[in-house]
Amino acid sequence: MKLSELKKVIELMEMSLSEDISDKARASKAVERLKKAEATFRDKMYKFDDVLQGKVSKDKTNKELSKELKKQYRANVTQFMRDALGLKKKVK
Repeated sequence: MKLSELKKVIELMEMSLSEDISDKARASKAVERLKKAEATFRDKMYKFDDVLQGKVSKDKTNKELSKELKKQYRANVTQFMRDALGLKKKVK
């Protein structure tokens, strides 16, 4: 490999390692879209939870399913959103 080719490879590597200022803006927009999607999902989950709790009908037999639904939501979706927001902060 010639010295000029080596310099070109090094330049390309440096370019790929440098962050663009627009990366942070794109990450912020993506997180905002993610927040909106999560809010819609949360609203639908709570409507489903109302059905399980018997608020829509008078059937009260699904209280345990309602508790499990909320527990799983908190454990998975909420943790995912926390992780996503933490990653956004790390974008340079």
